[in-house]
Amino acid sequence: MCTVVFLPSGDGGYVLGHNRDESARRSRGLPPRRRRRRDAAFLAPFDPDGGGSWIGVNDAGLTVCLLNAEERDPARLPASPTSRGRIVWSVLDARSVDDLEARLAPRTADLREVRAFHLVAVQPGTRGRRARASRLRWNGLSAYWDDEDRPALFVSSGYDQGAAERARRRSWQRLLAAPAGPGAVDLARWLTSHEPERGPLSVCMHRPEARTVSRTLVEVAGDSAAMRYLDGSPCEPAAPEVRRTLRLRPR
Repeated sequence: MCTVVFLPSGDGGYVLGHNRDESARRSRGLPPRRRRRRDAAFLAPFDPDGGGSWIGVNDAGLTVCLLNAEERDPARLPASPTSRGRIVWSVLDARSVDDLEARLAPRTADLREVRAFHLVAVQPGTRGRRARASRLRWNGLSAYWDDEDRPALFVSSGYDQGAAERARRRSWQRLLAAPAGPGAVDLARWLTSHEPERGPLSVCMHRPEARTVSRTLVEVAGDSAAMRYLDGSPCEPAAPEVRRTLRLRPR
């Protein structure tokens, strides 16, 4: 249950927005801070329930984030599945999408210990190329990747996947159709929207048992990455926005 949007920019940078949708019973995430894994610095919030995180950006400009997905065979899971957020945490020192793919390729046995998910990874463009987003789809039985270097929307919903994707895609297409094209400010505003109405299909999602619990905006431009984190429903934040920055290594 999440919404992720990707906007590449002309200079090889990008903006990525992530609304995290979770059960009302789940603990609040801890806000992002600077962390290290091996020789890489990264920014990420933390999940105190399962460990790991649902999103992070590192000093290579690589962002990795998570969406829940439909489970093809729930009976395959162990009694206590590994948190999906630990998969994200384990690769936040990757230097590129290719490096990330190479690390995950031999880990099929590890993936069998977690519920189905989609993992979106975005890296900056170089040598005149645009930033690109790659998505790993793991349904519990098989995994495959697809790539995108144009504005992209990724949706997951435990309520009605098809209806949620259609509603959010219509709203997303209206945003893209704006004469000047959307930027980071427009994207942050869009992630608070309740089109077609406040409820289970809206971008800022509301259900009795689940809701959007945080909004994260990552902007990579030039030699820096910025993460802006809003705890609580974006339309009714529980705390002021937290902003963290990270200097990128030379590419």
